[in-house]
Amino acid sequence: MTNRLYCIYSGKYISRSDSSVEHIIPLSLGGSDDFTIMVDRNLNSIVGSSVDGKIANDPLVKLNAIKNNFSGHSGKAPRLDLKKSKIGDKPVIVSFTNKGLELFDPIHKKTINHSATINSQLIIDTLIRIKFVSKVALAAGYFVYGDTFVKHADHESLRKVVFSKNLRNEKLEGIRFYDNLHKVEEKDRGIHQLEELHIKYLNGSAVIFMLSNVNIIAHVGIGGQYIGTVNFKAESEKFPNDGDYRLGRVLVCKNGKLHQKSYWSSI
Repeated sequence: MTNRLYCIYSGKYISRSDSSVEHIIPLSLGGSDDFTIMVDRNLNSIVGSSVDGKIANDPLVKLNAIKNNFSGHSGKAPRLDLKKSKIGDKPVIVSFTNKGLELFDPIHKKTINHSATINSQLIIDTLIRIKFVSKVALAAGYFVYGDTFVKHADHESLRKVVFSKNLRNEKLEGIRFYDNLHKVEEKDRGIHQLEELHIKYLNGSAVIFMLSNVNIIAHVGIGGQYIGTVNFKAESEKFPNDGDYRLGRVLVCKNGKLHQKSYWSSI
């Protein structure tokens, strides 16, 4: 076994001793131990906190994780705690779990059992879906297509998005995004709606690669729920496009297992 390997996060060859396992879709979001690559350990840590951690704690994503009972590495049942909540002018912690809604009085340290009107604050990062979808497309692209992806796809733009510290100020050309928080342009609405239904039908945490003439389109879903899409440049004619890769590739994580098929056979 060679002591060096290619890291798609750095775009460089690194020492195997400097690498660690990256779950392309985190276990806490329904991923699989079968769906991993080796990447630079430090970059893996950065992505884990700045991308995976943030999307996993997004309130809307967390509610879906609770619905699907994704436990992650810890094995603990997922929960969403809304600490910036009040009943009247009194603070309360609102928690959503697989057992339902729970209310806790942090002052008297006791559970609240009576019904009440609650005011809560949800904080949603409107850009984290773009970063997460780019990260999944970057890692999964290398997982599926290997050196072909490195040589013939615009992974530099994906990498720029993933590691950007101020995405709003980045100048991105030849790359387009959609997610489940923003309005889709009319010309793309048909394919967008189709892939939302496709991900719902797959009923797992999925990555769908589609090949066009000069682009690769990656759709990402978590627990049967569409999250977002990234469209980036590639020399598509250099990618396999028959048999198990006809029209693209579909990867679905369900019950801890990874399932793969061609786009053609998945529809």
